[in-house]
Order: sequence, then structure tokens, then C-alpha cells
Amino acid sequence: MYVWSGATHARTRALQTDATAATPLSNSESELAAISEQQNAHLRAECADVRAQAEETRRRMNWALAERERIVTERDALRHMCDELRQERDDAITKFAYTIKDVRR
Repeated sequence: MYVWSGATHARTRALQTDATAATPLSNSESELAAISEQQNAHLRAECADVRAQAEETRRRMNWALAERERIVTERDALRHMCDELRQERDDAITKFAYTIKDVRR
């Protein structure tokens, strides 16, 4: 058998008060959700900017490496050509020295 008491009535009233207090809580939750969405959008935009900067940096690095490779190849070609010209010069001087030596005899 159920007996109505004042304590039960107070408990029911407390539950009703909590139910009405849920509305400000819902507003707070919706405000937090809106703020969270704004922060999320801001962070996504910032992330996109950082990715674009990283891509630009990667592109510049690749260009610099290709340019360096081109310069190194050109330097090696010039070095090889100088070595060949130096060898030709030495051979010509040696041949000239033998020719002068043979003429004096």
C-alpha cells in the first residue's frame, strides 16, 4: 500500500525543478556546440593554410634540389672538359719539346 507523504511530494517537486533547470543547461550545451563548431571551422581553415604552406615549401625544396643537381652536373662536365684540355695542352707541350730537341741535333 502506498502512503502519500510530504517527502515524496518534495522529491517530486525537486524533479520538476531539475526538469525546468534543464532548459538553461540545454542553452549552455547549444552555446558550447556553436563555439565548438566555430573553433572547428577555424582550426580546419588554419589546417588548410598550413597544408598549403607545406605544399609550397615542398615545391620550392624540389625546385632547389633539381637546380642543385643541374649545377653539379654542369660543374662536373666543366671539370671533365678542363681535364681534357689540360691533357691536350700537356701533350702539345711535350710534342713541342721533342720537336725542339730533335731540331737542335
